[in-house]
Amino acid sequence: MTRVQRLAVFWHRVAGATGIFLVITSAVGIGAAGMYLADRNERMQLVNRFPAVRSEERAACTREFQARIDGLTRLNEQGAQSLAELQAQMADTHDVVAYRRATDTPGSQASLARFRRNSTG
Repeated sequence: MTRVQRLAVFWHRVAGATGIFLVITSAVGIGAAGMYLADRNERMQLVNRFPAVRSEERAACTREFQARIDGLTRLNEQGAQSLAELQAQMADTHDVVAYRRATDTPGSQASLARFRRNSTG
């Protein structure tokens, strides 16, 4: 076999391997391009939906915290009502104590008269 024939055989082998490599590389490139386009479309759908998701999340948080604020406001109002009732009971208790003192001390009729004058005025 001459040098040219050996070179021709080698070239055919290299050309065949190069052809196979190019076919495989092209197939991989086409598959990667297809995946890129599919991912890009999915990514764009997610990005386009982001403002809607964000507004929904904001609305949910607003509802949650508004419910907490309303609950605390009601609790505060109940506390204020309880305090007013307690103060009224304390005033009644002070009146009872003052009445008892007025009736239990010597000269109780005079003390009772003073008590009646002070409580009506």
